[in-house]
Amino acid sequence: METFGSGSISARLGVTYTEATFYIDAGTSGSGKKKLMASGMKCSDPNLEYRPFQKYDNSCWGRCDYEGYWNKKTSLPEGQGIRISCVGNTFKGEFKTGKLNGYAVAHYSSGEKYEGYFKDDRLRGKGIWTFKDGSTEEGEWKDNKKNGYCVIKNSSEKKTFEGNFKNNSKHGQGKEFCNDGSTYQGFWVDGKKHGLITYTSKEGSSQTQIWSNGTKQ
Repeated sequence: METFGSGSISARLGVTYTEATFYIDAGTSGSGKKKLMASGMKCSDPNLEYRPFQKYDNSCWGRCDYEGYWNKKTSLPEGQGIRISCVGNTFKGEFKTGKLNGYAVAHYSSGEKYEGYFKDDRLRGKGIWTFKDGSTEEGEWKDNKKNGYCVIKNSSEKKTFEGNFKNNSKHGQGKEFCNDGSTYQGFWVDGKKHGLITYTSKEGSSQTQIWSNGTKQ
């Protein structure tokens, strides 16, 4: 029988110990045939089995390393798991038929991070993208693009935009908050101000402007 000291036994998804006594944080213990899982990483489906890191071929990402639950029949990742792509991107979340489906957290080798929902390995649903400089894009995603209501905070330009998007472009009603305290509120088409726009200065005075394809008339 093996005995482990206090502290974290596994920094990864989980490790199986057979006939072992384990202690966590110098107080919680257990013995017998156990599967010790990280917080939130549990599964009781008899059709799934846990496996440590191993390689598998993913059509979207090429050769990947994956640790987590696999479907016994299809031999594809299914359930909670961690996938590391060949370029070092890490995805931790819910898998189905070998692809991310559901909530996941993605860390990219570029230093960017995405927390939100996926469908078939593509961003789909609510999520927030955080860039290396601290800028964020939070809202609705579809097929890896912003579609629907989103809030964009640009750290370098100190600007914020709240409004609707279509295929990654501002499209529809929106409001832009500028770094000098002024705002623009109105309609955007294909990423550009278009139509009647209400400009409000930082002092609070307002005027209605006419814009066409991003140019003030």
